[in-house]
Amino acid sequence: MKKNRLVDSDNEYGKIPEGWEMTTIESLLGKVKRLKKIQTTEYCVEGNFPVIDQGKGFIAGYTNDETIVYKEDLIVFGDHTRCFKYANFPFACRANGTQLLITGKPEKMPEILLFFYCKECWFEKL
Repeated sequence: MKKNRLVDSDNEYGKIPEGWEMTTIESLLGKVKRLKKIQTTEYCVEGNFPVIDQGKGFIAGYTNDETIVYKEDLIVFGDHTRCFKYANFPFACRANGTQLLITGKPEKMPEILLFFYCKECWFEKL
C-alpha cells in the first residue's frame, strides 16, 4: 500500500497528506436553488417521492408532484430540531425550518463525506 507523504499544514493541526489543503466548511458549501415548498397538509401516505422535513423521522410523507422534487444528493438540516439527514434519492422538502446543503467542490468534499463530517464533528456537539 502506497503511503502519502506528509507535509506541514502551517497551522495547529500539524502534518497533512501531500496534496490536501486546510479550509473551512463554509468555503466548500454551494447554493441550492429552492423549489416551491410542500405544506404539511399536502403530505400523502403513499406517493412517488418522499418528503423530508426537519422532524425526527427520516421521511415525513409522500408527494406525486414532480415539480417540487430535488434530484441531486443533498444534506437536509433542521435549523430548529437540529436533525441532520442525507438524501441520495429524489425527494421533496418542506422549506420551513430546513436548510439544504450541497458541496460546491465535490471533487474535494463529496456530499456524503460532508454529511458524516458535520454529523460527527459539528452537529452532534450542539
